[in-house]
Amino acid sequence: FSETLDVLRGASDGDVVLHNLVSDLPQAERYTYVYDSNGQVLDHVLASPGLYDALTFVDIVHTNAEYPADSRVTDHDQVLGRFSIPGEPELHIAKFVELPNDPVQPGDVVTFTIILSNTGYADAEDVLVTDLIPEGLICGDIMETVIVPASNDLVIIRFTAEVADNTWDMTITNTASYTHSSGSGSASVSLTVGPQTFFQLFLPIMAGKP
Repeated sequence: FSETLDVLRGASDGDVVLHNLVSDLPQAERYTYVYDSNGQVLDHVLASPGLYDALTFVDIVHTNAEYPADSRVTDHDQVLGRFSIPGEPELHIAKFVELPNDPVQPGDVVTFTIILSNTGYADAEDVLVTDLIPEGLICGDIMETVIVPASNDLVIIRFTAEVADNTWDMTITNTASYTHSSGSGSASVSLTVGPQTFFQLFLPIMAGKP
């Protein structure tokens, strides 16, 4: 009954602009208004192709049009559409270090903690967490692991590393990163190695006969 609907739906031989959900119902159900005993569709729900892909249920709730005027709220029935729209993960990474001394010394063992949290509305599948062990720390060359942080949850990764020899006066920065289809991020912490300590020993020289 409306050329506007044809414009919104798009050309019949072209791409669909909007889907009319009423068209998904059986022919006998396609009415929202009754006039002189003739069912007509005057109410519509239109959805974009992306939203239409998430459609799980559509119906026309016949609670008005079929009843006498003195026993109904309105003369139109409601079109009901239900959609299941998946959420997206939202990842955040943080990095901490526990030191036995500050500044540390060569040979000290430090503890690193990586926290990857997911504050989104969907689990994050196959998140790759990488920690490139920098020069100055002994803990292998690289640490990689694949995790699946659930929605509104977090994953904690801890590991230790030893401060290498000959690292006096160095500032060592350790970076952890994650990669996922939803994005990537990184976090870093630094630790300082103290200066080398020298001790002077003074011995008295005794003059005298052998």
